[in-house]
Amino acid sequence: MLVLTCDLNKAIRLNDDIRITVQSIDRGEVKLQISTPRSVPIFRREIYLKIKEGTNRKR
Repeated sequence: MLVLTCDLNKAIRLNDDIRITVQSIDRGEVKLQISTPRSVPIFRREIYLKIKEGTNRKR
């Protein structure tokens, strides 16, 4: 696991085509902008787990 500290409007790059930017920080809430190609799905963890649970039930 990698833990990074980032200032407002700074970005983290993953490969050549994924960028995560800190958009705002307010009262302990951090807003991130995630830029990826359209072919890369993005889900919050709890949504991703529900999707995975649903696909496992169908099998």
